[in-house]
Amino acid sequence: MTYTDRELMVIAAAREIRDGELVLVGMRLPLLAFALAKRTHAPNALALFENGVMRESPAFETVLTVSEPSNVAGALWSTTTANIMAMLQQGLVDM
Repeated sequence: MTYTDRELMVIAAAREIRDGELVLVGMRLPLLAFALAKRTHAPNALALFENGVMRESPAFETVLTVSEPSNVAGALWSTTTANIMAMLQQGLVDM
Protein backbone atom coordinates (compact mmCIF):
# COMPACT_ATOMS: atom_id res chain seq x y z
CA MET A 1 0.00 0.00 0.00
CA THR A 2 1.26 3.47 -0.86
CA TYR A 3 0.60 6.43 1.44
CA THR A 4 0.66 10.13 0.65
CA ASP A 5 3.05 12.43 2.50
CA ARG A 6 0.15 13.77 4.57
CA GLU A 7 -0.98 10.28 5.52
CA LEU A 8 2.56 9.40 6.58
CA MET A 9 2.73 12.54 8.73
CA VAL A 10 -0.54 11.60 10.45
CA ILE A 11 0.68 8.04 11.08
CA ALA A 12 4.04 9.23 12.42
CA ALA A 13 2.42 11.79 14.72
CA ALA A 14 -0.13 9.26 16.00
CA ARG A 15 2.67 6.86 16.92
CA GLU A 16 4.19 9.53 19.18
CA ILE A 17 1.04 9.77 21.34
CA ARG A 18 1.10 7.43 24.34
CA ASP A 19 -1.89 6.10 26.24
CA GLY A 20 -2.93 8.41 29.05
CA GLU A 21 -1.03 11.44 27.79
CA LEU A 22 -2.40 14.97 27.74
CA VAL A 23 -1.75 16.17 24.19
CA LEU A 24 -1.95 19.71 22.82
CA VAL A 25 -3.75 19.05 19.55
CA GLY A 26 -3.81 21.34 16.54
CA MET A 27 -6.39 21.37 13.80
CA ARG A 28 -6.58 19.25 10.66
CA LEU A 29 -3.66 16.78 10.41
CA PRO A 30 -2.80 16.87 14.14
CA LEU A 31 -6.45 16.25 14.96
CA LEU A 32 -6.45 13.27 12.61
CA ALA A 33 -3.31 11.96 14.31
CA PHE A 34 -4.99 12.23 17.71
CA ALA A 35 -8.07 10.40 16.43
CA LEU A 36 -5.89 7.63 14.95
CA ALA A 37 -3.96 7.22 18.20
CA LYS A 38 -7.20 7.05 20.21
CA ARG A 39 -8.58 4.32 17.94
CA THR A 40 -5.41 2.24 17.70
CA HIS A 41 -3.24 2.36 20.82
CA ALA A 42 -3.94 5.34 23.11
CA PRO A 43 -7.60 5.11 24.21
CA ASN A 44 -6.94 7.11 27.38
CA ALA A 45 -5.13 10.06 25.79
CA LEU A 46 -6.77 13.47 26.26
CA ALA A 47 -6.82 16.30 23.73
CA LEU A 48 -6.18 19.87 24.80
CA PHE A 49 -6.85 22.71 22.35
CA GLU A 50 -5.32 26.18 22.50
CA ASN A 51 -8.73 27.78 23.01
CA GLY A 52 -9.10 26.01 26.37
CA VAL A 53 -11.13 22.95 25.42
CA MET A 54 -10.16 19.53 26.74
CA ARG A 55 -11.76 16.51 25.06
CA GLU A 56 -11.65 12.80 25.66
CA SER A 57 -12.40 12.06 22.01
CA PRO A 58 -12.59 14.05 18.78
CA ALA A 59 -15.88 15.79 18.02
CA PHE A 60 -18.41 13.74 16.08
CA GLU A 61 -18.76 16.45 13.44
CA THR A 62 -15.98 17.82 11.28
CA VAL A 63 -14.27 20.66 13.12
CA LEU A 64 -12.64 23.40 11.07
CA THR A 65 -11.80 25.72 13.98
CA VAL A 66 -11.22 24.87 17.63
CA SER A 67 -14.04 27.10 18.90
CA GLU A 68 -16.84 25.55 16.88
CA PRO A 69 -19.83 24.44 18.96
CA SER A 70 -19.28 20.81 17.93
CA ASN A 71 -15.81 20.91 19.50
CA VAL A 72 -17.01 22.59 22.69
CA ALA A 73 -20.10 20.36 23.14
CA GLY A 74 -19.21 17.32 25.18
CA ALA A 75 -15.85 18.72 26.29
CA LEU A 76 -14.44 17.56 29.61
CA TRP A 77 -13.25 21.07 30.40
CA SER A 78 -13.49 24.52 28.87
CA THR A 79 -11.16 27.20 30.17
CA THR A 80 -9.10 30.05 28.73
CA THR A 81 -6.08 30.18 26.47
CA ALA A 82 -4.13 31.73 29.35
CA ASN A 83 -4.80 28.65 31.48
CA ILE A 84 -3.65 26.37 28.68
CA MET A 85 -0.43 28.38 28.29
CA ALA A 86 0.09 28.19 32.06
CA MET A 87 -0.30 24.40 31.92
CA LEU A 88 2.31 24.25 29.14
CA GLN A 89 4.68 26.46 31.12
CA GLN A 90 4.29 24.27 34.22
CA GLY A 91 5.05 21.11 32.28
CA LEU A 92 1.58 19.63 32.79
CA VAL A 93 1.09 18.78 29.12
CA ASP A 94 2.84 15.64 27.88
CA MET A 95 2.97 16.41 24.18
